[in-house]
Amino acid sequence: MSSEPVSGKREPSARLDDKVQAAIWSMSSDGVPTDKIALYLELTADEVVAGLAKRRRTDGASQDSASSAPVDPRTSDQEGMESLVNRLLTDPEEFLCPILQSLMEHPVVAEDGFTYEREAIEEALQRRARSPKTNTTMGDKVIPNQDKKTAITNYKEKTMQEIMSLASSVPSGHAQKLLLRAEGFVRPYLPDRSTQRKLVKLLQLRAGLPAILRGDAVKELIDILAHDPAEEEAVRELLVHFEDWGAGPHMTSPSVSDEAVAHFRTLARKPPALPCHEALDRELAHRLAAQVDSAKGSEALWQFALELGAGPQAGVWLEGAACVLAAVHGKIQIDLADLSDALLRAAARFLQEPRDRGAEALVAELFGYNLCRSSLSGAAGAGGSSSLAAILLERAKRCEANKDSDEEALLLEAYAADPTHVGVRERLLELLLGALESSGKVDREDVLLKLLFVQHKKVPEELLPKLSLDQHHVQALDPQSALALAEQLTSASRSRDGAKVAVLAAQAFDASGRREDAQRAYIRAYNMDRSNADASHGVVETCAELRTKIDSLERRVAEQQDLIEKLTLQVRERNTQHRSMSLAGGCGFAWDISEIDPAQVPNGQCRESPKFLLAAHGITLWIRYYPQGNKDANNANNGMASVFLHRSQLSKIECRISVGGKERILGSETPFVEAGEGRGWCKFIRIGCHREIRVRIDAVQLKDSALKCLY
Repeated sequence: MSSEPVSGKREPSARLDDKVQAAIWSMSSDGVPTDKIALYLELTADEVVAGLAKRRRTDGASQDSASSAPVDPRTSDQEGMESLVNRLLTDPEEFLCPILQSLMEHPVVAEDGFTYEREAIEEALQRRARSPKTNTTMGDKVIPNQDKKTAITNYKEKTMQEIMSLASSVPSGHAQKLLLRAEGFVRPYLPDRSTQRKLVKLLQLRAGLPAILRGDAVKELIDILAHDPAEEEAVRELLVHFEDWGAGPHMTSPSVSDEAVAHFRTLARKPPALPCHEALDRELAHRLAAQVDSAKGSEALWQFALELGAGPQAGVWLEGAACVLAAVHGKIQIDLADLSDALLRAAARFLQEPRDRGAEALVAELFGYNLCRSSLSGAAGAGGSSSLAAILLERAKRCEANKDSDEEALLLEAYAADPTHVGVRERLLELLLGALESSGKVDREDVLLKLLFVQHKKVPEELLPKLSLDQHHVQALDPQSALALAEQLTSASRSRDGAKVAVLAAQAFDASGRREDAQRAYIRAYNMDRSNADASHGVVETCAELRTKIDSLERRVAEQQDLIEKLTLQVRERNTQHRSMSLAGGCGFAWDISEIDPAQVPNGQCRESPKFLLAAHGITLWIRYYPQGNKDANNANNGMASVFLHRSQLSKIECRISVGGKERILGSETPFVEAGEGRGWCKFIRIGCHREIRVRIDAVQLKDSALKCLY
C-alpha cells in the first residue's frame, strides 16, 4: 500500500475528509496498527478510531441504498468500533493450528506440507498416522517452521502495540478484552525484563479502567514494582493515579515489603510531592510500629517519626513523634538536646496525660494499636516517669541558658515524676542552694531537705541556721531522716528544735504502722527536751503501752508455767507407766497379759514387758512373750507360746516363771547370759489367752563376782 501523508494537524473535533478516511481504512485493512496510522497521517488515535467508524457507516449506507430508513450515527459508530475490536481480537487464519484452531506457539511443518502446533500434530500422529488436512498416510517427522514462528511473534508484537495505543480510546468493555489479550501475548515470555516492562504498561492501562473491569491489575502491578524498584517511571505513574486506581488497600499486602513501601513513599515525596504520600506515610508508620518491641524496630520507627515530626510542616506528625518518643525512650539512645522545643513540649504533654482519648486516637490512627498499647503502657509505667523527667530536665536546661524563670518549675515537676533521676536531683539541688544563698530562704525547703539527705545523708552544718525547718517542710522527710535531723539539731545545741523534729519523726513512724520505732522516737524527743508536751505525752503513752504489754506478758508467762507444770505431771505419769520398776529383794512381780490377743500377734513376733530394775545390782530385767511362738527358734506351728527373761548386764539370774498355773525354773545350772540376751523356753505353754506372767527372783550373781545374792 502506498499513500502520501496528509498535511496539516487537525483538531480532534475537525471533520475528516474522504481522502483521509480512505487512507485510514486502507491502512487499517492492510493491518497497519492504529498508532502508526495516527503517526503517518498526523492524527490522534481518537481521530483514527472515529475515521474507521465513519467509514463503516458510509459503507453501510451505500450497500443499503434501497432502504430509505435513516442510519443512527451512534449505531454506526458502535458497529465500526466492534469491527476494529474484532479485528484485534481475531487471530489470522494462517497463524492458527489446523487442529487446535488457536494461535501457534511452536509451529512445525509436517510431512503433508501443512504447519501445525508441535504438540498437537505429534499427539494426532500417535493416534492416527494420517494427515489431519488431506487424510492421506504420512510419517511422523516434523520440522520447526521458523519463518512462521517469526511471523507470529511479529503479529503478536504489532497487535499488542496497537492495543496499547488504542486502549484509552475505546469503550472500557472493549479495552478490557483487548488488554487481557495483549497480556496473554506477553506473559509466556516472563521474566524477561523487556517483557516485564510491556506487562507493566498493559497493567497500568487496565488499572485505569473502572474498578469493576480492572480485576487484579493494580495488585499485580504493585507486586511487580515492589520487587523491581528500578522501574521508577512506572512507580511514579502508579503513585500519580494512587487514589484513582484504588492502590491504597493493596499496599497492606504481605507481598509488599517494608522496603518497597519506603521506596514508594520516597518517590511520592519527591518535589512536587504527590497527594498519596500521606497514605504511604501512614502505611509505613503502621509497619514500623509493629516492630517497636525490638531495639532495631524502635530505632527505625523513631528515625521515621523524627523525620516527619521535626519538619516545618509537621502537622499531626509532631504529636506522632511525641508519642513515639514516649514509647521508645529508654529502649534506644536519643539525644534530647537535638530535639525541638515544640517536640519536647508535645512529648511532655503526652507523658503527663497518657490516657487522654485524643492522644490515644491519634496514635492509633498514625501507627496502629500496637504502638498505642506500647506507648500508653510505657507512659503510664516507671519508664514513662523516667522519660518525662529526662524531657523536663532538657527543657529546664534550655531555660537556664535563656534565663527563663520556668526552670525551677520544670525541675520540680521532673523531680516529682522521677525522684531517682540523678541529673534532675543534682540540677535542682544546685538551683535551690543558689536561691538559699542569694536570698536567704527557699520556697521549696521540703524538696531541699530531701535532696540534702539523698546527697549527704544529712544537712550540712553550715546550712542548719539558714533553714526554717517548718513543720510542713520537715514532714516531707522520711521518718528516719527526720530523726537524723533531730540528732543534728541536738548536737548543734538546738535541743528544743531537735525534740520537735523527733516528735514529727515519731508521728510519721506511727502513721506508717511502725509503733516500736515511734515509741523510741518519742523517748528520744523527751530526752532532748523534757518540756516538750508532745514528747512527754508520747512517753506516757509508751509507758502505758509497755505496762499493758508487760501485764500481758506476765499473764502469758503464768499461763505457760501452768501449762509446763501440767505437761510435766503428764510426762511423769506416762513415765511411771513405762519407767523401770525398782524391786526390793525377795519380791515377786506379775505382768498383766490379759489384753494380749494371740490371734492378733503373728508367729515370731513378741510383746515386751515394762523394764524393771534390780536396784542392788544395777541390772535391768524385762520379759519377751511370743504368743504364737518364737519363729527364730524353729517353733512354727507347734502350738506353744515362748517366754524369755532378758537382762542388761552379763549375769546369772535364778528365778521361777509361771504362766497359767504352769511354772518353770531357771536354776543354778543356768549359765551366765550376755547383756541384752535372754534365757527361757520356746515351748513354755500352749497358745491361748492367759492372764499374767509371774516372776520370782531367787538369786542374782554378776560375772567375775564370787558373791551370789539370795532372795
